[in-house]
Amino acid sequence: DSAGFQNPRPPAPYENGEYIIAEAGPMQDSQGTGFIIDDDGVWLTAQHVTHGCDRLGLYDGVDLAPVARVSESAVSDAAVIRDGPRMGTALPLGGAALMAGATGWHMGYPAGSPAVIETRLIGEAVARRGLGPAARGEPVLAWAEVQRLGYGNGPLGGISGGPVLDGAGEVVGVVSASTDRRGRILSTAP
Repeated sequence: DSAGFQNPRPPAPYENGEYIIAEAGPMQDSQGTGFIIDDDGVWLTAQHVTHGCDRLGLYDGVDLAPVARVSESAVSDAAVIRDGPRMGTALPLGGAALMAGATGWHMGYPAGSPAVIETRLIGEAVARRGLGPAARGEPVLAWAEVQRLGYGNGPLGGISGGPVLDGAGEVVGVVSASTDRRGRILSTAP
């Protein structure tokens, strides 16, 4: 269900070398983006999209395929969905090191509409989930928005879990958080 569009989580301004991501509270119906990485039906999405859900499904625009096997990362905002639908060509995973200023392409379905956001890599950072001593830090890449293609200036809720592609068209991260006001998007580190 896409009511509420709670994703992506908004990061606070960059302070003391970290982005602080406040958790939104109890899970509600939400949507995120996922993408296939293996022709056998292995998908990636953001861990915060799947975490705490009692029902998960992958929607292809026509049908909703229930998801039974999800492995959530303990160190980054990524989740692997196994036994998902087998669809077309899988996206290739990248391995090349990224330099500050590199172009990135963030893809997904904010508010249920297809969008591509062109960005430039700011660099490596740490995202801290929550506040206080129990807050968990995770490595991220910080990106600055350049332009949006196919989507206006609205919130990016629903793009979480989408792929970040480099200039060669390879996946270099998973969209984790964004802030429209500051024009920043965070992704998992490769």
